[in-house]
Formats: sequence, structure tokens, C-alpha cells
Amino acid sequence: DMLAAALEVDLSTVDADRIRSEAARGLIDEGDLEGARTMLREVIDGDSESHGRPHARSVLASLLEHRGSRTEAEGVLRAGRHRLDRLNLAARLLVWGRAEQALTLVDALSGESNDFGESDVARLARLRAMILLALDQRLDEARAAIARARELEPLHPLGIAIEGGLRSRDGDHGEAMALLDRASRLAPDSSLILVELATASARAGQCENAVNHARRALLM
Repeated sequence: DMLAAALEVDLSTVDADRIRSEAARGLIDEGDLEGARTMLREVIDGDSESHGRPHARSVLASLLEHRGSRTEAEGVLRAGRHRLDRLNLAARLLVWGRAEQALTLVDALSGESNDFGESDVARLARLRAMILLALDQRLDEARAAIARARELEPLHPLGIAIEGGLRSRDGDHGEAMALLDRASRLAPDSSLILVELATASARAGQCENAVNHARRALLM
């Protein structure tokens, strides 16, 4: 779930390549991994660079990682030329425990953000905040990033949860719990948000709640 949250593939443009990528995801769910891989390769090797192609690369990377080929998965994403490929790669590097490399990518993308739409700017800001929290450094930048993300997309559950985590870290337990409870209501199936709730509850001395949230997260 952390990977799903970090990747946050939320594109405003739905095209034929994106639809075919979702069809390939369906094949993966059905166990037809080779059929999915073939379909994704057809999208990736197509003639035009559409919004659907970064999504296809991301789905293919997930498939390859599932099969134990993380190096190949990383290569698929690094081969992409679209900024969404770099966003997806940064998210995966964070999940793979390579937060410093993820931050380098995000810093480079931030220099190009004048060309981004609001949704991509918000996603980039959320990813930056998540990376800085993972590194436990430059927390003022993390606060500024999540403030920007929430300005653009105030109801995004992950943005609300990240702000809640920051408030908890700052000792503002009441506001932290209110934010995280709200995020959990908006995204009840997010184990990442439940983990944040468990952590914040423990910091607030609510040990029973912390255990309950952690148990729910493990069951996701």
C-alpha cells in the first residue's frame, strides 16, 4: 500500500494506452503474467509518447518487481522520457529504501515544475514531503511542501495524512489525530494511513488505539 500511495498515478488524460494498461493490470490479477507483459510492451514500444505510456511502464515495473526482477523494473522506469516516469521512479526508490536518490530526482523535477499541471505539482509536493519525512531532515521543507499540496488538493487523503504525521511529530496530538481520522475516513482501505494513525496514537499515549490501528493495517 505504501507503493500505491507513493505512486499516486492520477492522470487527467485518459487515452487508449492508459486503457490498455488497465486491461493488462486485469490480466495480472487473473494470473496471466505473460499476456500482461506482452500487452504492456506493445504500449511502451508504440509510436507516440502518450500519458498512458508512463502508466504502462509503472504497471510493467510492478510486474517485474513481483517476479523478483527489481533491477529490470528500475531499468524500465529509467528508460522513460516523460516526467511521470521520473515521478514513478522516485516513488519506487523511496519504497526501496533509497530515499536520498529519490530526493535527487524530486529536486530535479521541482526545477521543471513550471510546466506541470496542478495535479502533478500536488503529487510532487506530497512525494517530496514523504521523502523528507523518511530521511528525517529538512522538515521545514516538508511542511512547506505539504502546505502547497493541500492548497492545491485540500481533500486528498494522503496529503491530509502527511500533515497529520507532521503535526504528531511536532507534538500537536489533538490536531494530528483529527487530521489522520479524517484521512482514514476518506481512504478506509489505506494501510499506510492506518500505520500513521498507529504511530500518532502511540506518540499521544493512546496505546490501545495504536495497537488496534496497527492490527488493522496488517490485515490490509
